[in-house]
Amino acid sequence: MHGTRQEGSPYTAFRTMLEQVIGQPFSAAGFRLQENAMHHMRGLFRYEKALADPLWISVAFQMLPYADGLGRFQVALRRSTADAVLQEISLARLVWEGFQVGQLGSPEHWWQFRTPHELAYALVEAGKLIFAFGVPYLEGSLAPDSH
Repeated sequence: MHGTRQEGSPYTAFRTMLEQVIGQPFSAAGFRLQENAMHHMRGLFRYEKALADPLWISVAFQMLPYADGLGRFQVALRRSTADAVLQEISLARLVWEGFQVGQLGSPEHWWQFRTPHELAYALVEAGKLIFAFGVPYLEGSLAPDSH
């Protein structure tokens, strides 16, 4: 990430900012960050929450850094079902198509940033949508047709 002089990779800086900005709300909602070094080395950070056994839900951040200093991330929502099927949808697609909220510009939205300040702002924006739409959708308390 341009403008940061933190030790380690851009993925390490992303994880640090992710935990600083929205780690506490995830923890308060019963999610934990999955510790998977192979995923983290590829920019994938997944918060998971167990529901009634064997069901679970997760919110995953996929971060992509670029040589010119630009970084971007996308958010994916996943849940298991009683018949062992995995359902996945991007947060942008759920908000755009499921709830007809067009503030992101498209169902293929990626949050972009160049500086730590821009990353923090993008994570706050994504976090608001995660907790307003994504988590209630995953937990079953909010359906796209109930808004």
